[in-house]
Amino acid sequence: MKKLILLAIAFVFISFDTEAQGVKKYATLEHFTNTRCSICAGRNSAMFSTIANYPDKLHHIAYHPSVPYTTCVFYQHNTSGNNARALYYDILGTPRIAINGTMQSLVGSALLPETNLTAAFNQLSPIEVVVSETEGTTRSVTVEVKTHGDAPVGNLRLLVAVAEKIVNYNAPNGESVHHNVFRTFLSDNAGDVYSPAASGESVLFNYTYEINAEWEADQAYVLAYVQDMDTGEIYNSGTKFDEVLTSNVEVEKNEVFTVFPNPTMSSATINFTTQKESKSTLSILNTAGQLIDSKIISTNTQAFDLDLENYPKGLYFLKIENEDSVAIKRLVKN
Repeated sequence: MKKLILLAIAFVFISFDTEAQGVKKYATLEHFTNTRCSICAGRNSAMFSTIANYPDKLHHIAYHPSVPYTTCVFYQHNTSGNNARALYYDILGTPRIAINGTMQSLVGSALLPETNLTAAFNQLSPIEVVVSETEGTTRSVTVEVKTHGDAPVGNLRLLVAVAEKIVNYNAPNGESVHHNVFRTFLSDNAGDVYSPAASGESVLFNYTYEINAEWEADQAYVLAYVQDMDTGEIYNSGTKFDEVLTSNVEVEKNEVFTVFPNPTMSSATINFTTQKESKSTLSILNTAGQLIDSKIISTNTQAFDLDLENYPKGLYFLKIENEDSVAIKRLVKN
């Protein structure tokens, strides 16, 4: 189990009125490809070079439909899930890509012109998708969808997919490194019905999954996104890798500490790797950055037990600070 180290990193609280303005919207890229498609290899390579320039602005997932070859190994791994997304967009050939639910037209040999991609950046969304998941072979996942401002309306579904960040496989089309490969849906293949909460409030979805023997556990993660199934519009998406988890609290992206178990039903333990003599303040914040509780703790102990029995279900942030440093992590109470 990883442990906590206090770092001298400045974290900020953003003061603008997010309920009125919305929150950061990630560009959601649904990529349709096939490991036996020779055209896909070259066009995919150029696309990955483009999106690599914008790691904090987008989420990408690669689906592998049955066209042009049903023998694609990634298609065969989950035929129903891959078919569900291909049928939704009426995919007749690969490669193709959709941004925020809109299928992009091919421009010459370019699968994704950079101007098409950047046009989807710097937008705001009325909802925020925050994903938390545990580690290990059996994983618990919490997806919080929080409303900021006027809630969206329509035939809204939450799609929750497990993907592998990197898969090394020498494919027949010459590709050897495959990015964000779709593996399975935790939601229904057509998504789970999502009814938005009132402004400032959240809807929580809980899932569990097992690491398949064919996956690399350290590469598996969950991508969740909300889509209007009638119009195709994707309102927002989220993964556990997102640096800014809410509009009001910025969280350290690196694994500077862990809290176990997380999610939790009633209690959690914070562990320290150093026993340096120090008094620190532990603050518990909600997703709006508001202080719920605070305690004085000593970092010269190996562990600190946190009682959450009387806390409502939801997402919280634990902030530990002293005169030299600040560290923040998220914690989900189920």
